[in-house]
Amino acid sequence: MSHYAATVVMLLTICAAAVLPTVVLPAATATEEEAEKNGKETDFVKPLEDGEGSLSTQEIEQYASNDAVVTREDKDNTMDKDNTMDKDNTIDLPKSSGNTPACGVVVKEDVTLYADLSCDGDGLIVGNNGITIDLNGHTIKYNRHHDAVDLSVNFGDDSGILVPKAKDVKIIGPGLITGFDRAITFTGSSGGEVSDLILRDNKVAVLASGSRYIGINANTIDNNKYAVVLESSVKGLVAFNLIAANEKQGIVLLNSDYYKILTNSIFGNGKNGIFLDAQSFDNDVDFNSVFVHKKADINNANGVPPNINQNNFGENNNCKVSLPDGLC
Repeated sequence: MSHYAATVVMLLTICAAAVLPTVVLPAATATEEEAEKNGKETDFVKPLEDGEGSLSTQEIEQYASNDAVVTREDKDNTMDKDNTMDKDNTIDLPKSSGNTPACGVVVKEDVTLYADLSCDGDGLIVGNNGITIDLNGHTIKYNRHHDAVDLSVNFGDDSGILVPKAKDVKIIGPGLITGFDRAITFTGSSGGEVSDLILRDNKVAVLASGSRYIGINANTIDNNKYAVVLESSVKGLVAFNLIAANEKQGIVLLNSDYYKILTNSIFGNGKNGIFLDAQSFDNDVDFNSVFVHKKADINNANGVPPNINQNNFGENNNCKVSLPDGLC
């Protein structure tokens, strides 16, 4: 064997005997544990229903009595509602599964729907500030059959779009949200907007709880149990909406201040077209057309004089029956 050939054989023998290093792939990280659910569910401040579906007249009358009416001074001394976003409304949220929106995911960037969503639970859950959800002509629909209407609405129910503790979120149409406990829920949020949507056949079309600067504008809201419920919220706008044929109530304000309810068309919504309770102060209601309601088209705490809770009912409301008289 030549010297060259012997050298090649020796090198091949050495390479064969060498032990290749072992490459260890990192184990797939487990999905992060879901945030611990806050055991204390937040309900409406007061029941919305009593028997046939009116606001609880016994409780409202109690709140409207001289002993129970809260004055502006009392309220300023006991509650700074501009800080309602600091309340712990922690919700158990599923994780996002990529950029394509699907039912139940947390969306952290702008979303445009290119297909309908049919969901067995929550539709979309907002997980970031400043995002826009554009339904783009599509539908978010709830699949399961509803039980009887619960007398309270809490954060454990299913929403078409849930906005927890987020700022400047826009939900825009055209598009339809239907069949949910609440079509759209804002909780502890600020600067939200709902516009150009059809909200139909939900228990509550829009709920704003502990929120501020929420705008609900130019929507068609029909055939729900309740159209708009504003609870412990401040400084929002409800304008240019068509609100019709909702079974229980139209627009309901509970312990909510400094809202502007303007230029809405409100027809045939159960007991009341617009209702403000005795703890709702400094709201402006004007330029609305409100007709065909069983109790009152415009109702200020079942007849409490507006100067008591300092609500302003302008001269341009077009309605037939009000409590107290003179708001139409």
